[in-house]
Amino acid sequence: MLRSVKKRLIMAALIVTIIGQIIYAVPLTYYQYVTHFEKSIQNRIIWFWTADTLEGPVHSNDFIGLKYSPQFYGQVSTSQSSFREFQANPHFEVRPVFNAPRVEFSQDMDFLRSMADPLIPTFNNQKMTWIQIQGEQGIDIYQYPAGTPRQDSLYEHLNIPDRGIIFVDGDVEVEGTLVGTLTIACSGNMYLLNDCVYEGADQYGQFEEDDMSHMMGLASENNIYIRNTIANGRNNGWGNGGDNLNEHSIVITAALVALNESFTFEQQNNNWDRYQGPEPDERGYIYLKGSIAQYRRGYIRRSAHSGTGYGKSYHYDSRFLQNVPPGFAPGENRIISGRSDRVELFQRRNYLIRNADIGTLIVAPGIELELEGLQSLVIRDSLILRGTDDQPITVRPERSHDRTLFRVARGVRSYVELANVIFEESIETQIDCDSLKVTNCEFNGPATWEGTLQVRGCKFADEAYMTSWHQLLVSHCVFEDGLTIAGDTRDGHVLNNTIICGRGEGLRLRRFRSLEIQNNIIAFNRHGINNLHFEEPDLGYNNVFENGRDDYVECTPGEGAISSDPMFEDLRSGDYHLTEGSPCIDAGNPDSARDPNGTRADIGAFYFDYPNSIWDEFAPTNVENYELTGVYPNPFNSTAVIGYYLPERSNVKIKLFDLMGRLQMKLVDRECNGGTHKIEWSPKSQSAGMYLVQMQAGEFSSIRKVMLLP
Repeated sequence: MLRSVKKRLIMAALIVTIIGQIIYAVPLTYYQYVTHFEKSIQNRIIWFWTADTLEGPVHSNDFIGLKYSPQFYGQVSTSQSSFREFQANPHFEVRPVFNAPRVEFSQDMDFLRSMADPLIPTFNNQKMTWIQIQGEQGIDIYQYPAGTPRQDSLYEHLNIPDRGIIFVDGDVEVEGTLVGTLTIACSGNMYLLNDCVYEGADQYGQFEEDDMSHMMGLASENNIYIRNTIANGRNNGWGNGGDNLNEHSIVITAALVALNESFTFEQQNNNWDRYQGPEPDERGYIYLKGSIAQYRRGYIRRSAHSGTGYGKSYHYDSRFLQNVPPGFAPGENRIISGRSDRVELFQRRNYLIRNADIGTLIVAPGIELELEGLQSLVIRDSLILRGTDDQPITVRPERSHDRTLFRVARGVRSYVELANVIFEESIETQIDCDSLKVTNCEFNGPATWEGTLQVRGCKFADEAYMTSWHQLLVSHCVFEDGLTIAGDTRDGHVLNNTIICGRGEGLRLRRFRSLEIQNNIIAFNRHGINNLHFEEPDLGYNNVFENGRDDYVECTPGEGAISSDPMFEDLRSGDYHLTEGSPCIDAGNPDSARDPNGTRADIGAFYFDYPNSIWDEFAPTNVENYELTGVYPNPFNSTAVIGYYLPERSNVKIKLFDLMGRLQMKLVDRECNGGTHKIEWSPKSQSAGMYLVQMQAGEFSSIRKVMLLP
């Protein structure tokens, strides 16, 4: 079994090395061994030496010390430029990585505290908590006055856990045999009284990983101590206990996390200790099948009293490469850091991102991302942020007004899709990708993008730079500090935008091959359109008005151009909708697509919605009631708009049935804010005929007929 595990790890590392990517996972439990500091609290190097054999990933943010002949069968990395070596002859199955990204250690375990059930108070450590894990019998939790002999005073009994989390707000003692998946965490010190093992493991904690379903995490905000008990080898148990493991050694099958201190052992026979054991005080071995994450490397053996402590027999649980104990999955702890190939965030909550280097990031609606630091996030390949009108994704700095960079670096499969995302003030987006699609987003910091670009329905409050070498489509957007076009786009279109009140050029053209600029409002900027290229763009039907110096620089207005006050609703407050009588209404290129109300295209980002138009059919008859307000047009042959009204935020389902009552598709199935809503239905597989649209919200239900024409 050991050989097969090593082979699996070696082959995985070799494949990663061959394709030129080193995979660093987000959770600390991914590594067999990871630290922030390699020196002890006394500032002494703790070496990896001949007795050390490690199978899984190893990382330190510090200098790793190598002495004599340690053996490493997984990927070894350090955030430093070299190792510290003393007569070193280490064996590496995979070439080490230097100057690797740091692995971040959180300062607390609030993420586990918030997920815990139960959360156990200790009244400022006046009580000690003792947890006995009893296999099929479940878990018994005891509490007794701290500093007194251990007592069987039952606090709570738990059944076999299924991805359970227990959090103790203070110190805790742990022992036993686990059936299930469990994480035990504490804000104080954790003391291991005896073996902490999975049922089904052998006497040394070994098991066939493919057949093992149990999984355990043991996590402390401070130290994890091996308690100096008779079961753990007190008073030279290794010499006195012989082959009886019950009188020496400790067996652990778990992911160990000492967040701010160390994994170490109690009563190390320092001269100042009250406890002084025999000479030597050889307590046995630590038989570990799992992983160790510790902020500062701790001693597990000292030279005091001719030798005190434990030998090591560490084996990696390679299941942690893909699965981890409860609470430690990527993003599950709310903190995204380090380097990883893929992170998917689907649980609606806030996430803190710091020093993260991610291959592919996928984010679901309603999630908030807080960026810590100047360059907290780099995406190497693909980014998909899909919010909705009702549940946008928000990206903000961790500290208000701190300038933060949101960066996508061009990778081998670089694709970016942003929909209904709000980038708050001070978030600068730098995106270099193969293909970028952006819809209904808001950018309050500078935007510098390069790739094949499709941008629609967005607002840019700061400078925007867009570079394309192939296709560029920018439509129905608002630019409040100018837009610069660069690259050598062969298929460029800037249509129906409002470029307004910029400090410099409204629209600055540095380079292009083919560029159509139609139906735009460009007003109240320092310059209107400034063409720096030797060729002229295809201009027409734009309203270029009252730009401080020149409306047109090195270009001509073209057919249908006007220069008149666009008559916005409220220029000062940033409401750029057109008011009745605006010269931009029905003044766009007559060959352009019609506005949604069926009239000739308007100029600018927003079409003018005529009073008493067909859209008023979607107004509710009673604002206190739920209502399926209408379907337009009806009958139809391409796209129908379905309107509905909610008096308050509600869970809404809108389904489409044929006349036989067979479900055709779900159009809406989500929680929506109160108010008037519209959705589009564009049939793809449905044949012509009559259909039923059903709306359900709580106890409310309503049905309307709609006719699809051939």
